[in-house]
Amino acid sequence: MDNLYINTLLAGPVFAGLAPEELNALLDDIPYRILEYGAEQSFAGEGEPCRFADIILSGNLAARMAGESGKEVLMDLRAPGELVAPAFVFADDSHYPVHIRALSDTRVLRLEVADFSRLLGGNRQVRENYLRSICNITRQLAAKLRLLSLSSVREKVEQVLRLLYREQQSALLRLPESRREMADRLGVHKFSLQRSLRELQDEGLIQVNGRTIRIMDERYFR
Repeated sequence: MDNLYINTLLAGPVFAGLAPEELNALLDDIPYRILEYGAEQSFAGEGEPCRFADIILSGNLAARMAGESGKEVLMDLRAPGELVAPAFVFADDSHYPVHIRALSDTRVLRLEVADFSRLLGGNRQVRENYLRSICNITRQLAAKLRLLSLSSVREKVEQVLRLLYREQQSALLRLPESRREMADRLGVHKFSLQRSLRELQDEGLIQVNGRTIRIMDERYFR
């Protein structure tokens, strides 16, 4: 396999901790395919079965779900080195609950589930990495569900700022995504997001400067 892809896989969560020669030996022993998807091309539709273990080599995939209002909610973004749907590879009901689309030209390493299972069984490091990925996804989904359960746009925005404040441990927050991406992730319209940020700023709770937000009242966001 191309050294660039080897380095991508080693930097991802599935094969972290392996040496390049160790990963090459694993891939030499297991059949795989490399698939290509163009920008905006569908990777999988909602309700389709997850029949493979797919790992992104380049590009990004976005998983979206239609909300009650018809607004699409961005449920997840998958990056190079990550399994596309780790929680569904061995699930009893392995049908995708979302539709997945390529955000840019994307390449995917595809393994048969039986071969991926053999890989996990034969390498302790990969097996532990996979289990850790499942645990992290469970935690992230719990936080996502809590966020989406909040009733108002402002409550959602405040919760996002609280989470960022705890993660970055600073009153000066750097937003990891654009306003549109943030609105998609929250399942709200960009205008509603902007309005909530403006309200918080008018009340003296935050100060907005592009993708940087300064927390003016730290007690409010603790």
